[in-house]
Amino acid sequence: LDNIDNEQVPITNVRQCPAVCLDRGVDSSLVAYPMPEKYYNPNQNKDHESSFDDFVASLSCGRVEFCFINYLPDTVSLYWANPNGDNEYLYPLERLEKNTKFTHTFIGHRFIAEDKDSKVVMDHTVEFSG
Repeated sequence: LDNIDNEQVPITNVRQCPAVCLDRGVDSSLVAYPMPEKYYNPNQNKDHESSFDDFVASLSCGRVEFCFINYLPDTVSLYWANPNGDNEYLYPLERLEKNTKFTHTFIGHRFIAEDKDSKVVMDHTVEFSG
């Protein structure tokens, strides 16, 4: 970092780093112009004040929109695997695009779909918006 006199100042704390969250696939011409809430800013954003990990998991960085589409022959049951390892039932996921389900979730969340015989037909961990 440069200080006001244009001298090099050593980075001694992660709070000095101009970290920013970018969505996967963002056009390269936009990389230099992220939305203000995408910057790590523990002084002005309460979701970032505890730790850098809090920033990564915050609404401004870790939250993504995700969709589920079922192309299997029958309706499946969709579950979210909570941090305790329990599967929480969300809803039936009916077939084809007209029944697409959109949800806000976080990177690292895991979802499981089971068929009518309770066989796991999908086990997916969210890695990016999609």
